[in-house]
Amino acid sequence: MMATPALTVQQALAQFYQEHDFGEDGGVNEKLAYLKIGPVSVPIPNTQERREMIHLHDLNHIINGYDTSWRGESMVSTWEFVTGGWGFRPFIWGLIFSAMCVGLALFPKATFKAFVRGTYTRGLLDLRLPKSVLMSLIISDLQQRLGLQPNGVYPVLARHRWQFAGLYVVALGSWLVLILGAVWFGYRLFS
Repeated sequence: MMATPALTVQQALAQFYQEHDFGEDGGVNEKLAYLKIGPVSVPIPNTQERREMIHLHDLNHIINGYDTSWRGESMVSTWEFVTGGWGFRPFIWGLIFSAMCVGLALFPKATFKAFVRGTYTRGLLDLRLPKSVLMSLIISDLQQRLGLQPNGVYPVLARHRWQFAGLYVVALGSWLVLILGAVWFGYRLFS
């Protein structure tokens, strides 16, 4: 999954989109994007927020070596969350929070590893680079700027375990509240 370190960001993204059949520029001009849940593709709105940021999310897959499986999406979303996320973009935050929750529930070890990595590295938005400059960077140079180590090994500290446990409780607790709220709303609506 890891792109050749000598490729430019633009070349690596083009390769990523071709390998995953995501269309030109990751489907940025489509009205809908599709979320694969098993054999089913669920349409989600391809909002302006998403169109502006999808190349960065896809680049995060590339520079971290995370695939596009549910496990990989959970890991990249957790890394994005920990490195500071997406500024004030509520729809994007909702997507990464949801994917992170999937990881917390189904892939806790991998999600923890991505969490720890995120505490040692920076996110792409921290660089504040114009898109044209970002696209011309070499992947290995970009990884170095963000503090991503080639071997991907980051020491686990006691604070990581406590922080992750807190995140786990908050994330899964919020989903429980949403589910109970939906059940209550459904009960009120149909009784």
